[in-house]
Amino acid sequence: MTSMTSAAGKKSEKKFTTLPSVTQAAKEKKKTEDDDPIKRAQRHVDSVWFDGFIGVVITLSAASIGLELSLEIEGKSTLGCTIFENFALLVYIAELGYRFYAFRLAALKDDWVKFDVFLVVLGIVCSWIVDPISWMNPNDDGTGPL
Repeated sequence: MTSMTSAAGKKSEKKFTTLPSVTQAAKEKKKTEDDDPIKRAQRHVDSVWFDGFIGVVITLSAASIGLELSLEIEGKSTLGCTIFENFALLVYIAELGYRFYAFRLAALKDDWVKFDVFLVVLGIVCSWIVDPISWMNPNDDGTGPL
C-alpha cells in the first residue's frame, strides 16, 4: 500500500493489485510444456547436444571399424571393437526409438531418419544375425558362399 495525500490534505491508502507478469505467464506455459513428455522428447531430439552426442558415437564407431580392420590384418583380437560396435548399435536403436516416440511416424518425413532406419536394420542383420551364423562354422574364412 502507498499513502497519498488528497487535495483536501487527507491521507488516503490506495491498494494496488498486481497482475500476473509476462514472465510468470511464460513460466506457467513452460511448466505445462515440461509436464508433457512428448513435447519434452521433441525438444531433446531437436537439441544441439543430442545431435552432438550421436555425432560423437558415429565418429567413434567409424574409428572402431578402422581399428578392427587393422587388428584383423595383424591377426589380433577384435573383441573390444565388436563390443563397442554392439554398444553403438544399441545407441542407434535407442536414438531411433526416441525419435519415433517424440514424432511418431512423422519422423519418417525426414530423409535422414529413413537413412538411419536403413543403416540400423542393416547393422542388426549383419551384427546380430549373419555374424553369429558365420561364427558357428569354424572353417569359414569370412568369404561366405563365394
